[in-house]
Amino acid sequence: MNQFHAGNDVYDKGRSWKFRVLLASFPCDPEGAIVRAVLGRNMIRGLCYGLTAVIDREGIVRSNVRAHDGETYARMAVGSVIAVRDCFRRIADHCKLDDDERLAFFDELRKWVIKDERSESDLDIARHN
Repeated sequence: MNQFHAGNDVYDKGRSWKFRVLLASFPCDPEGAIVRAVLGRNMIRGLCYGLTAVIDREGIVRSNVRAHDGETYARMAVGSVIAVRDCFRRIADHCKLDDDERLAFFDELRKWVIKDERSESDLDIARHN
């Protein structure tokens, strides 16, 4: 498990929750890269996820990714829905976010996911006239 940054600014309630989670997660990839993508703060170089993601039918969060070598790959697995959720919980716990800050943080995660393919049915229902 990666270590989150633990400087005083991470816990300073005078700072915005966005600043605090970005700072805490910055040294950790892929967690930091996920947070940066969700908050629209991708870096020019290094690991970078797309500004949107989808959940596939198997419950895997997928996004475009730019790898450390600069190559870009489409629809790569970020992690399971549960793993991504738990990652965000760990960061929120580490930063000691209050309830309102947690809600805002997870709302940003929900906005990042633009499509949930688990809800699409693959049943072929014949139409009867």
